[in-house]
Amino acid sequence: MTYPTWGDQGAQHPSSFAPPPPTAPGAGPGVPGHGGPAPTWPAQAAHPSAPYGAGFAPSSGPPPRPPAGNGSAVAALVVGIVALLLCLVPVVNVVAGILALVAIGLGIAGLVRAGRVPRGTGTAIAGLCLGLVAGLGSIVSTVAYAAMQPAEVTWVDTAESATTTPEPDVVTSDGAETPGDDPAASQPLPVEEPVTPALPAVGTPVRDGDFEFVVGGMECGVMRVGDDYFSETPQGQYCIVSLTVTNVGDSAQTFFGSNQYTVNAAGQEYSADDVAGLYLGDDVQSWIEPVNPGNSISPRVVFDVPLDGAPVSIELHDSAFSGGVLAALG
Repeated sequence: MTYPTWGDQGAQHPSSFAPPPPTAPGAGPGVPGHGGPAPTWPAQAAHPSAPYGAGFAPSSGPPPRPPAGNGSAVAALVVGIVALLLCLVPVVNVVAGILALVAIGLGIAGLVRAGRVPRGTGTAIAGLCLGLVAGLGSIVSTVAYAAMQPAEVTWVDTAESATTTPEPDVVTSDGAETPGDDPAASQPLPVEEPVTPALPAVGTPVRDGDFEFVVGGMECGVMRVGDDYFSETPQGQYCIVSLTVTNVGDSAQTFFGSNQYTVNAAGQEYSADDVAGLYLGDDVQSWIEPVNPGNSISPRVVFDVPLDGAPVSIELHDSAFSGGVLAALG
């Protein structure tokens, strides 16, 4: 099998290498595939270019200066406000008076400045008025505080006056005798000590709230309570107070041994020792015992007191919040 050469192919297809047909004069190039004339576009008008710098007005001179202010008027207003706030404060009111004078001076200077520069007239007047008011307030407060000061107290030496020699009696020309200074009359009168009423004695009924108490007696010097197996010893000594407590109220009331206190001769109070009271026996109602109206109990309250500080009275209470009543213990 034989293949044609390149030259043979060209010979077989001469039309593929033929030049395009000529275009008619004036027709112009056609649109490929249509054979018609090519479209034409309208020409655009040219924009005239503006010269450089057009649209900006040329500068006519330097920029205008800002209007001048009135610093004296502003300063007068500020100082006047400070002076007004301080004019009624003690001690500082003196400083407020000085500031008021400064505010008045600055206000006057501000008014003079406002005549030259049409600004700050109202501010200067306000500062001047505040200075005047603050100055007046400073003067009034100073006078008021001075009037409130305590008057000077003159102390008299009592020792010197006590040793002054009394003047003798003077006899007048008509024979009358004028008494002189009497040393006894110048002596102060003795002050009577208040009389303390005697406390109810042992066996006298006393009442506090719904309870009526009768002190039966007190036993001191007890150094041990309990039995051979269970006992309690005091820090100092035990003083055991025997009481009879009767409910005289209309409702049940509970007796607490811890609400009772004993007092020694120096006024020191001793509280009850509830733990030691438990060792007195089951039949002793010394700790907590409710009592119905009309009923009575016989508690024995134990107090642990110093060996040299035996109590002389007892303060009895029907509750922890009652006023209490005192009774003698001997």
